[in-house]
Amino acid sequence: MNSQTRKDNLKQELVCYWPTVLLCLRDCDHSLLSAALPDIRKRLGVSVWPAPHQANGRDVFIDITHWQAPLGGAYAAAWALLDQLKQTMPEMTWYGGIAPGLASARFAAQTAEPGGLIDIPAWKMADVMAYVPLLECMDSVPSMLRKRLTKDGIHYCGDVLQFKASEWSRCYGESAISLRRACLGLDYLEVNKAGATVAACGKSNLLAGDNQELSHTLMLPANASSHRALQSYLRVMCVRLSRKLKRCAQRTGRVELELWSAGPSPVWAFGVGLGLPDNDAGNLFTVLQAGLRQSLESAPVSHMRITASRLSHEAGQLDMLDQLLAGQNTQNSVTPNIRR
Repeated sequence: MNSQTRKDNLKQELVCYWPTVLLCLRDCDHSLLSAALPDIRKRLGVSVWPAPHQANGRDVFIDITHWQAPLGGAYAAAWALLDQLKQTMPEMTWYGGIAPGLASARFAAQTAEPGGLIDIPAWKMADVMAYVPLLECMDSVPSMLRKRLTKDGIHYCGDVLQFKASEWSRCYGESAISLRRACLGLDYLEVNKAGATVAACGKSNLLAGDNQELSHTLMLPANASSHRALQSYLRVMCVRLSRKLKRCAQRTGRVELELWSAGPSPVWAFGVGLGLPDNDAGNLFTVLQAGLRQSLESAPVSHMRITASRLSHEAGQLDMLDQLLAGQNTQNSVTPNIRR
């Protein structure tokens, strides 16, 4: 496979992902940052910013995927946080890196100047990660797989990316798929101990923190513009999210459907506040499909996300769940919200 063909294949593979955006702060005091974040959240006007995760030593990681849009994009969101850090803790020096995965964000931070920030977009990951050793890319590689890769002369991420995704899976099995994704800078399982799974053309992730939520994002093909096509994709997403909810034994307090055109912010959002005790995919689809009918009037859809927030123990939400279990009509809780 020549170099151009390999790059084209990797680009096609990356198009299927809506990558996570991680901010890595190298040489940063985790305890000081954790103490300062509540005040920084208020200044930035962001209601919830995920708690920082300390992977090893003084490397701190913050998942800014869901907070980049209201703050003007990943780079602007990261700088807004860093600017507040400088004001709150002027004595602290760090090296910032933005990338889709743990290893790639750490690599970006290592190349940054003191107090600076390096942003590595997803489409540059293959080139950036080419000479990163596999063991740096993913801390836990199964011993049998490691021996086999060493025997075959595969030591760096670039060696892995010489294979097509299908060829790699055929040669080394399903267990090696997460390693390939880590080589693309797309896997961050080590940061999020709550668990995350990445599937081709879609992503489900369980976020840690007080406001736990589960989401599934799907990039749509260019021809998926009709109501019927969007319905089909939404049904698939509901099935996948339902399986994950059942696996986590998580009851749903709120479900939201967000639709994007070519831009960082959702152009349309449809929220439903109700509990689904059995997390049934059919129920999810029924309550969300009403949003699709109105969404096509806003803009062509490039990708969609459904998010299920954990059912809290607030009285209002418990009353809502009681109403649902009693079979009462919950239609009045559907609140469409157009974002332009």
